[in-house]
Amino acid sequence: MGDTVIFEIRSRGARLFLDWPRLGIAEIFATADGRFFCPQLIFSDFGSPWLRFINGRDGKVEKILADDDGGVELSRVD
Repeated sequence: MGDTVIFEIRSRGARLFLDWPRLGIAEIFATADGRFFCPQLIFSDFGSPWLRFINGRDGKVEKILADDDGGVELSRVD
């Protein structure tokens, strides 16, 4: 994507939300196959609403695979 974009994923109760600087806040929905769906991402640089969270050895999300085929890898920044 060229530019570094930092966004946050937060939980509110049992719900997840993505806070993207240019797109605002959008809800993320779990699917039966283990992926997550965020409809507003269709209008982002990804062009795809699909996300897969990959946990590290410590159980925390280490990275996110985005796009229909997981072709975009997003790294965690603490």
